[in-house]
Amino acid sequence: MQKKEIAPNIIHYMFPPKVGGSGFFGTVTVALVSENRALLVDAGYEGDGCQIKDDLAKQGIVVEKIVLSHFHDDHMEGAKAFPDAKIYGSRRFQETLDLWTPKEEHKFYTPAVAIEKPFML
Repeated sequence: MQKKEIAPNIIHYMFPPKVGGSGFFGTVTVALVSENRALLVDAGYEGDGCQIKDDLAKQGIVVEKIVLSHFHDDHMEGAKAFPDAKIYGSRRFQETLDLWTPKEEHKFYTPAVAIEKPFML
C-alpha cells in the first residue's frame, strides 16, 4: 500500500494489482477526513479495505461513510471491513450485484443512500 496526503485531510491510498487478478490495474481509495471521522470514495478489494481500516484506526479515525463509484469488486469489496459505515451508491446497484456477487454478500454493498437521478457533467 502506498499512502499520500494529497491535500489537508485528503488521503490517497494506492494498491498494486491483486495477485491472481487481471494483473493490469491496482486500486485507489480516497479518504476525506474530518476530525476523527472519514468518508471513503471506493473501498478497493477486501484486503485493501482492511489495510485502510487499520491505518486510519492507528490515527483514531473511524470510517462512517463510503461512496461506491460503481459496483465492481475492485471498488466495493473493501466495504466488508467497515460493516457500520453508511454506503452511498447508484440506485441501479442491484443489476451489478446480481451478476457478480453471491446474494449473501449483497448486504455489505447495498446502499443505505441510493443516488436516484443520473447526472451529466
